[in-house]
Amino acid sequence: MNCTTCKSKECKNGTDCNGNKQEIIHLYKNKETQALIKDASQLVDNGRAGSLSRVEELIEFIKSRKYKKIGVAYCIGFENYAKNLSLLFNANKIKHSIICCITDGIREAEINSEKINTSISCNPIGQALQLKKDNVDLIVEIALCLGHDILFHREINCDITVLVVKDRKYNHCPLEGLKTNINF
Repeated sequence: MNCTTCKSKECKNGTDCNGNKQEIIHLYKNKETQALIKDASQLVDNGRAGSLSRVEELIEFIKSRKYKKIGVAYCIGFENYAKNLSLLFNANKIKHSIICCITDGIREAEINSEKINTSISCNPIGQALQLKKDNVDLIVEIALCLGHDILFHREINCDITVLVVKDRKYNHCPLEGLKTNINF
């Protein structure tokens, strides 16, 4: 299936494009899923769409969901932003645990057989394990490297949202790479 090549866009009119509509609707009827949908909708319904920043939405969502403890996994290059988020969480009385990508001080050569240097490696698995140990119920991801984010997600078993996606070329705005003049 490739929705970008569809000319009719009949899904906009309620047409079931792939025959899964009833099965999917059934999955949305789950009590917890319904509660999450309600809380997410409150951020954009009744003319609110675009009135809050993503960070403001995050704070409001955390409060409405009544999460007990928030985990943050961040890239060391974004530590100032992580500190600011921690201050914001403190100001809003939100319990949190914030884990840097170089936690545990693992050297690159210790985990990558092709490396011989002694540089400290990113440790997304360690971040995930520490956040599990800290019993967080929502994780906010800030700018993990591509590949490291995948390893991190494989280890997580709670709700997760991405606040920042790393894109070194486009100042962490990957949509810039999808604008016109794409070279194939």
